[in-house]
Amino acid sequence: MAEQKISLSQEQLIQMFQAEQEKMNSLNNSIQVTLQMLQENIGTLESLKTLKESKEKEEILVPLGANIFIKASLEKEKEIIMALTNEVTSKTSLEKAIKKLEEKEKKLAANHSGMVEEQQKIAINLQSLEKVIQSMLAQQMQQKK
Repeated sequence: MAEQKISLSQEQLIQMFQAEQEKMNSLNNSIQVTLQMLQENIGTLESLKTLKESKEKEEILVPLGANIFIKASLEKEKEIIMALTNEVTSKTSLEKAIKKLEEKEKKLAANHSGMVEEQQKIAINLQSLEKVIQSMLAQQMQQKK
């Protein structure tokens, strides 16, 4: 197959570079959100596993937010309430909750890996575009002399 050459103006190259930068910024934000979700998921999983090993009537500290806790005694540690949406909750067993969080962790980790791969591709594109733009600018400087 014969190679085709495409001519782009300096402005078009700069626009392509800026578009790739915007993609990278957006992807970086998505990666940060995914990492936060992953960390929260891992922390919750650890808490549930600890809860699974605790005894009935054992006193625990329950976080209310802003580093404020309340003491509570476990009565029925086998039943967990999970949020399905912001307004809908569901009662489930501790084992099912752990399993759901483990599945969620796998999905988040896979999603994160995919985004990191995409981030690497965009970084390569940015480097290539930067080299072409620099070369074009160097040629223009030579022509002006």
